[in-house]
Formats: sequence, structure tokens, C-alpha cells
Amino acid sequence: MMKKLLVAGITAGALIFAAPTADAQVNLGVAGGPTIPVGDLSDVVDPGFHGGVVADIGVPLLPFGVRGDLMFQHLPGAGDLDSFQQLSGTVNGRFSLLPVPLVSLYLTGGIGLYGSQYDGDRTDTVGDDSWSADFGLNGGVGARLNLLVLRPFIEARYHSVMADETRAFIPVTIGVYF
Repeated sequence: MMKKLLVAGITAGALIFAAPTADAQVNLGVAGGPTIPVGDLSDVVDPGFHGGVVADIGVPLLPFGVRGDLMFQHLPGAGDLDSFQQLSGTVNGRFSLLPVPLVSLYLTGGIGLYGSQYDGDRTDTVGDDSWSADFGLNGGVGARLNLLVLRPFIEARYHSVMADETRAFIPVTIGVYF
């Protein structure tokens, strides 16, 4: 009986402490959640949603990593104004603040390319209905559970797109790495 408990304890410990080592691998996942417009953008659109795919590459034995996102966002127009859609690709650095075995709190920030459009389906058009591509910056905080099979995470990032009219929004993202 004592031998079984010892083996179970060693196995559990190995599984718990093996999770951070897996950070050295490429993690792919899906994510989504609400998107909150801020600044001038909040005058013309209401909160909406986003969803997409993510990839994260950890650096072995260091708290650094690189992450890429491809996201689609839809923000409905306020009142009679047009809805806003955006397709973005971002590349971000990630720095773990609390690299303990089960939970990782992190800071993230980077650059991205944001393709956006007002869809032109309503009576008032805020912008034209063609797609425009602009660069932007983003930064935020997040937390990830380092489980063996699935790695759920939650984060909030502030995005500022450098267009003729600056667009800013905060997506609150809930996702899972496989």
C-alpha cells in the first residue's frame, strides 16, 4: 500500500512539474470573447465579439515567448450606423510574471496588421464599405493554466490601430491551447 502511494505521489509530481517544460513547444489553440470599443470607435459601434486561432512558442527555461493571433471581429453599429468588421494578424512578445507549475500570469504586447471595413448595410455610413489595412499596437495581461492536455487562458489587451481615425478596442479573450 505504501509503495502504491509513493508511486502515485511521484507520478503526480512529475505530471505537475512537467507542464512548464512543455512551454518549449509550439502550442496551437482557439480563442474568442467580447470586444469593447473605446475612444472614438465607441461613438459609432457597440460592443461585439471576436474569435480566431492562436499559436504560442515558449523559450525553454526562460519566461519569454512569442505569440501570433489571427482574429475576426464584428462590432454592430450604434443606432442607424454601419457595423464594423475587422480581420487582424498580430505578433506579440510574452513575458511570464509568475512562472509557477500550474498558473502562468503574463504581460503581452506587439504589433499587428488590421484589415477593417464598415459593412454599409444601414442608412448612415461612417466610412466607406471597402476594406482598409492599417498597422497597430497592442498590449495587455493574461493568465494561463498549465494542464497536461488543455491549457485554458484568459486575457485582456488594448489595441490601437493607426488609421486616419484612430480605432481602439479591448478584446477580452478566453481560449484554450491544445
